[in-house]
Amino acid sequence: MGKLDEYQAFVTIVELESLSKAAQALHLSPSAISKKLTQLEDSLSTTLLERSTRSLAVTDVGKSFYRDCKTILSSVAEAEERLADNQKRTMGKLTLSCPRVLLQPHFFTMLNKFKQQHPDIKFHVSVSNEIEDLIDGQIDFAFRIAPLKDSRLTAIPFLDTRPVFCASPEYIEKHGRPENLLDLKNHIAIIPTYLNLSDRIRQLFPSQGGTLDLESFDTTDDVYALYQWIKQGGGISMMLDVMINQDIKSGALESIFPELPFPTQKAQLLCNKTRYQPQKMVLFKKFIRSYVNDTVNETVNTKANAT
Repeated sequence: MGKLDEYQAFVTIVELESLSKAAQALHLSPSAISKKLTQLEDSLSTTLLERSTRSLAVTDVGKSFYRDCKTILSSVAEAEERLADNQKRTMGKLTLSCPRVLLQPHFFTMLNKFKQQHPDIKFHVSVSNEIEDLIDGQIDFAFRIAPLKDSRLTAIPFLDTRPVFCASPEYIEKHGRPENLLDLKNHIAIIPTYLNLSDRIRQLFPSQGGTLDLESFDTTDDVYALYQWIKQGGGISMMLDVMINQDIKSGALESIFPELPFPTQKAQLLCNKTRYQPQKMVLFKKFIRSYVNDTVNETVNTKANAT
């Protein structure tokens, strides 16, 4: 395992861009991880990292070797997962990646239901909009609101959502309700720059006979910052209904421009289809499909009973 430890040390140093951070992540002393790197370079008779007291740079040879090390470490992890599966041990940890906008009560209700069925499977939830780690195997599953564009990934539909303009009752009472989209120029508008929502807003303006200049509005790249900003009466903005449905129902927020034709967006569960999937991943995919079907049937029955 000594050589694999050296590979892991090298990979961690490259990814964290720091010897000290890598040492901390691997629970080693800085001198111990530096020794592992030196031993690896000596055994290969090459320089993988150019380092000084202030900087760290991966050499061209190091970049190529980093990719090979990632493949080797991933193969070892998969071999261990296969062994665990063969021993009928449904346990381990699933790493999930989810954007902040989907971190709503129903998301954690879903995770809790899965854990009730499989208590020996643990979760690590990472909050992110990126998918790169999903490709190289550091993330098992990613929940995303975007079309599937990478052929290496497969998607399971999770839920439908659509953008909604909204504001607090306090803001509307103080500033009035805009009559149309162009009237936003006469209001305090906060434009979200995540999930391409700003592009959706910008595309609407020409159809209304105007243009959108982001420099003339407040902006934010964080969904919870936007949510709190709006709820405190800071202005009018666009959010996904999955996050504000309860606020709209309770009257904490009011929908504006409900007639605007925003298309539905699909939230999907993504995973790397070319990667070996241990039993814990197979179980989670099966659970998600069942959970989605149960949710759809419950919605249909609720609507049928209401009529």
